[in-house]
Amino acid sequence: MNHGQQVRFALQLLEAEATHWKQTNLDALQAMPLPAWAGDWQQFKDMFNQRFQDRQAVERATHQLLTGRIVQTTSVRKFIDQVMDTCQKVGWNQEAQWMAIVKEGLKDEVTSAMAG
Repeated sequence: MNHGQQVRFALQLLEAEATHWKQTNLDALQAMPLPAWAGDWQQFKDMFNQRFQDRQAVERATHQLLTGRIVQTTSVRKFIDQVMDTCQKVGWNQEAQWMAIVKEGLKDEVTSAMAG
């Protein structure tokens, strides 16, 4: 797909709270001249993220990491994925950083089994 096709395809997939925004932008694609983002995938993504991105996600993730609020309540695999995702949000991309969070948040029985 070219960039214009990618933009149209992405708009078609939007639902729920994005429905009105979707329709407004699909209507804009019918007008002349076309909006600048109509054929520019990166510009469309930037516009989309500006509209729908959670601006407080980084602050919440940082708070979770610094207060020890990420604890294992699911499988180890899901917990590690959660830790890695949260660390990536705040830019903690080194293995040692997320491993410290994993060790701190594992269930006691898992930690005991590993130590034994």
